[in-house]
Amino acid sequence: MTCVGSKNYEGPSIRNTLDALIERGKKNYVEGLFREWKRTLLQHMHSSPTLPEARSIYRGALWNASLEAFKRIQEPCNLWIMSCGFGFINAQEKISGYHATFKTGVEDSLFNSNYFNSMKKENVKKQWWNLLSDQGIIETTYPKSIHELVGSSNSKDVVLISAGSDYYEAIIDDLHKIDASQRLPKLAFVGIQKMNGNYNPEMPKKLELFIQSYSSGVDLRKFLGCSAIQIHAKSATYLIEQYNRTGKLEYMFP
Repeated sequence: MTCVGSKNYEGPSIRNTLDALIERGKKNYVEGLFREWKRTLLQHMHSSPTLPEARSIYRGALWNASLEAFKRIQEPCNLWIMSCGFGFINAQEKISGYHATFKTGVEDSLFNSNYFNSMKKENVKKQWWNLLSDQGIIETTYPKSIHELVGSSNSKDVVLISAGSDYYEAIIDDLHKIDASQRLPKLAFVGIQKMNGNYNPEMPKKLELFIQSYSSGVDLRKFLGCSAIQIHAKSATYLIEQYNRTGKLEYMFP
């Protein structure tokens, strides 16, 4: 599941980090921003008397729908979060509040056009996620990337990814690193639109077999009876219910 903007705990904002670098004459340097953001986050965490589990950080309609999807799973399971602030983290990890998102056009967006004035947002997001998955923010014994999680799973495991286009664009290099020549777990990717035979955003060819796409956002919302913000989490819920009945991660969404 992806992280959400509404949070129960306050913490550093990527906007302040971006503004500080701009004041120092720094621009268009993803790794420099990452180093400053990591330093700021760790400093905040070290100054906090207690740290909550990641799953308790978030709140709101999207997060509630994501937790509802997770609760429908009938087998032993783990919840993982794709976080713009912390990377790929297990929901039991201890982290702090923060404000950062891959979503564009909002206050705490990673892509600030004043800082990244000569870079495409897709490249910024990809480089950022690669730094998060390669280096991480916190010390952990869990996998720090999606391809590590898939690679450490067995054929009886199930890995379900639910996200919107902003996050799929960010994690694309991570997905390319999944070794499809090995025996994979049961995989499903939810939240990807398919129009005129093409996926939006584009996905690795080797993973197309596992994409449970939709063609119309309007029709899908009507089918699921939900708001636009909940659509991918509700799609995951529906797919999980299908799996509980049939043992297959397959469904033709509208």
